[in-house]
Amino acid sequence: MTFSEHFETNPGTDEVYTSQHVGAGNVLDPDFDTSLLGGGAPAGWGSQCGLVSIGATAGDAGWRQHVTSPGESRTGFLTTFSFLLSSSGLLDGQGITLIVTKEQGDPDIAPLAWRIYMWRTGAETYLLLIVGEDLLYRYPAVGSIAAGTVYDNVVRYDLVGDRFSWSVNGTEVIAAVLPVTCPQNIATKYIGSSGSSTGRNTVYLLDRIVFVEISIVSAVIFQASARSHTFEAEPRPSTFVARA
Repeated sequence: MTFSEHFETNPGTDEVYTSQHVGAGNVLDPDFDTSLLGGGAPAGWGSQCGLVSIGATAGDAGWRQHVTSPGESRTGFLTTFSFLLSSSGLLDGQGITLIVTKEQGDPDIAPLAWRIYMWRTGAETYLLLIVGEDLLYRYPAVGSIAAGTVYDNVVRYDLVGDRFSWSVNGTEVIAAVLPVTCPQNIATKYIGSSGSSTGRNTVYLLDRIVFVEISIVSAVIFQASARSHTFEAEPRPSTFVARA
């Protein structure tokens, strides 16, 4: 199973979604012209990308794809996507989601597998991966992401090898054992800002979003190649609480 969203279909999206969510004052544009960016389209991007614009009132602006049982993945996904921040109005303690994945069940309340936020703490704005309900990892470790810069993300949520990992622009942020308490399937993919996002007055772009389902064969090959790699033991939960 492969899910691929490059936003090159015009008009509309490449993939078919179960629903689209756009709150008052927000904009969700799957046909944003990348030639309008300073310097033109980033390397590897096509002529279009997805634009998510959050205004002053609501948090939701995104596409949701949900599959009912038995369509969910029970092996997990290798997910890649590119993100570019155009402008941020985030305040201290606020966040906006970029990608959200959930377990089978009601897609509004089902347990979260993993999600990536753009988050602000103090003067620093960074990317934040949350695995399950309470395991947090940030990029960069110190400082902020920069507007106008492309951040290529790779997230592996491997239910065969019981591992997860995240890298940004080729830098590994975390590679660890996947806790048994984390969801054991993925049925919902949400692209964009979810309704519970607390940030406002922010615009960002997404492109080259690909979910490749992990096969048992590929998982075995990955495990063999990873034997020389040091995976962190099962992480301890954080006290941070955020829903998407």
